[in-house]
Amino acid sequence: MINSEKDQILFAKPLNAILAAGNNLLSETENQIQLLSSQIEMLKMPDDELEEKEEKINKAHKKLSRKINSLGEDIESELRNIIRKGNERLEDDVDAACRRMHSIVDNEWGIFSNIDSIKPKLNNEINTLATRTLKRSVSAITDDAKRVIDSCVSDFFGDTESILMRYLPDFDSNDFVKKVKNRTILEVTDSDLFSIEDDPEDDDNGILDFLGDFFNGVSFGVLGKLTNAMNKSGAQAAAHSHINNISSSFNPKPYLENAMSQRDKIIDLVKTSFITQLIEPLQAQIAEIKNQKGDKEARLKSAQNELTEEINKKKKYEEQFELISQLSKQTRQ
Repeated sequence: MINSEKDQILFAKPLNAILAAGNNLLSETENQIQLLSSQIEMLKMPDDELEEKEEKINKAHKKLSRKINSLGEDIESELRNIIRKGNERLEDDVDAACRRMHSIVDNEWGIFSNIDSIKPKLNNEINTLATRTLKRSVSAITDDAKRVIDSCVSDFFGDTESILMRYLPDFDSNDFVKKVKNRTILEVTDSDLFSIEDDPEDDDNGILDFLGDFFNGVSFGVLGKLTNAMNKSGAQAAAHSHINNISSSFNPKPYLENAMSQRDKIIDLVKTSFITQLIEPLQAQIAEIKNQKGDKEARLKSAQNELTEEINKKKKYEEQFELISQLSKQTRQ
């Protein structure tokens, strides 16, 4: 059974990689079909209509660029607020646990006993804080952050579709926007907002890693040896100082701010999709048609042949993608 499950995992990995690569190829082919269709349409246009088309595409470029900039500002503003509130929430969790530990030191430390008598209760507070309270808070903060990002992204795509429908009326904007939106939302859903992924060899790059490292370093063992040589009031003061240090040295904000990298990923994705892969190629096509001399009919025929090839290619990719998808489902059953 173990060997069988191992084989399934090993088999599923390359299948998932093939599915991802297939998705990319299919998306590239669909983009090429859109561009070739636009090129054919523009090759059929008289010069005055081509000038009008160019003006509309240039306006779309400006409006989309402004919308993308606004999206970045909106996400940053919302995330700043989430980070501020999240930082306060995590600090409040730690402060509340520290107050309980202060109470244990003051009220449950017997007159004739040392700190070893209350260490189990102090350690229980630390363990509950690290493994439950803070992790639940981080999960809630993550949900809040993803929710506000999703709201910003949804508003952006609604406005973007309106721009494309106005300035590129012959373009299938609904389908294009839907696909880009799905990829963007998937990027947000699948990512750990509070981790940095720039260095794949660095495992300690997220807020949960920080919490684990921080509270693994919180120990009352050394304090026990130190306070054994003190009188009761001195030992309690040392314990209170140790607890205060936990509170004062706890700083999750730098790790919460890792979420800002998510804004950059989203902006790169939508800018690539709408500007680099859509608007700029359309502008280049118009410039090429206007600048090129020669037989328009020959260029039109060439573009139509290319379009036929891309449509056939898309059909082949879809058939192969369906086969791999079915195979992938079978390996998971």
